[in-house]
Amino acid sequence: MKKLSSTIMVLFAFALAGYVWWRMHPNQDRVIVERVEDLAERVTKPAGETNSIMALKMAGLSGLFADEVAIDLVPIEGFAIDNSVGGDELASLIAQLRRTMFSELILTCHDITVTRENDDEATATFTARLEGTPKHDTRQTETREIHAQLRQIDGKWRFTAFRDEAVLV
Repeated sequence: MKKLSSTIMVLFAFALAGYVWWRMHPNQDRVIVERVEDLAERVTKPAGETNSIMALKMAGLSGLFADEVAIDLVPIEGFAIDNSVGGDELASLIAQLRRTMFSELILTCHDITVTRENDDEATATFTARLEGTPKHDTRQTETREIHAQLRQIDGKWRFTAFRDEAVLV
């Protein structure tokens, strides 16, 4: 019995050490997937969102983008972005879109795959579904395949470009 309990303790210690190592040395592909999910969470505006929650979400939004972001997206009706925009400006445009045009906006990203070009550049490809209720209008849904390019800047993965492809629904 004593041998069994010491074996269990040794296995537990190895499992704990493995978990700590895994958390301290994250897989970069997983970090990129989390970055895409973070963007979706910050863009999402649930019905009844308070101003303080919106401010918290928007405060970190510009940190997800590089100084210049290339945009090649089919415009959403009433909201167009130039081919290239500053990261702070893009964050401001997203905040404006959330605040003025929609009472509810939900962005979900599915089937996220990461392709690493080198240690500092990657492309995340995913299916994005944007569901929104424009103020004083009916619910709308758009689904697109997005190719987001990211670069590691100052130790953080930041979005440098977005390109989309229409998905038949």
